[in-house]
Amino acid sequence: MIETIQQFCPAAVLIPFFEKNGELHLIVTKRTKTVQHHKGQICFPGGGQDQDDKTLWHTALRETCEEIGIPASQVYFIRELPKIKTPSMFEVTPFIGFIFSGLKLKPNPKEIEAILTVPFDHLRDKKNMRVEEREYLGKKHEVPFFDYQGTDIWGITGRIIVNVLGLW
Repeated sequence: MIETIQQFCPAAVLIPFFEKNGELHLIVTKRTKTVQHHKGQICFPGGGQDQDDKTLWHTALRETCEEIGIPASQVYFIRELPKIKTPSMFEVTPFIGFIFSGLKLKPNPKEIEAILTVPFDHLRDKKNMRVEEREYLGKKHEVPFFDYQGTDIWGITGRIIVNVLGLW
């Protein structure tokens, strides 16, 4: 019997923080229903590494610019977080970045249906978070969900937010 070894595709996301009225916010996006992966889900800007990307940090910056129009020159690197493997066979490296002045978000209509800016304190409030058990490929997983204005932020994005909250 020959076993197929599947490899994870390297990917990166930016966890973009910015300040509004003296309060920290995070930017997340709602993907269109026409993209190849994670249709309609709430996520951080990011995607698979291209061969022209020097590093995964460059992947996160390129994808952020392509998806929501924030140029790399406006993003200040804060830190890299541990990689997370997804059921869709991506190994995602999350990067925390801070967006400085002149925040002008421009969603790419081919990929992004909407952009949400979420107050960080809202995510820190435990009453806005729940954990559900989900089954995928015969395995049960605990999945964090964050509610924001009737929208569920979950899956890998929820897992990344839990990791970010662990830093505070």
